[in-house]
Amino acid sequence: PITINNTEIQRVHSTRFLRVIIDDRVTWANHITHVSNKIAKSIGIINKVKHSLKQDTLMILYYSLIYPYLTFCFLLW
Repeated sequence: PITINNTEIQRVHSTRFLRVIIDDRVTWANHITHVSNKIAKSIGIINKVKHSLKQDTLMILYYSLIYPYLTFCFLLW
């Protein structure tokens, strides 16, 4: 075990750093699952209100709720 100042550092299987989830195998699986779930929830919200909103309002919702998840750290993917 790793210790710092007589305190044992616990091992974790994944952690979040700069809004990116990194696991102990350095795969993107946990991060992709997290982002997919967030996007799916946002699509569900937009789908429920799409019939009562104008196209420009739907675009605002898309760029507010979905687009940031698709573009954040896209260079790392």
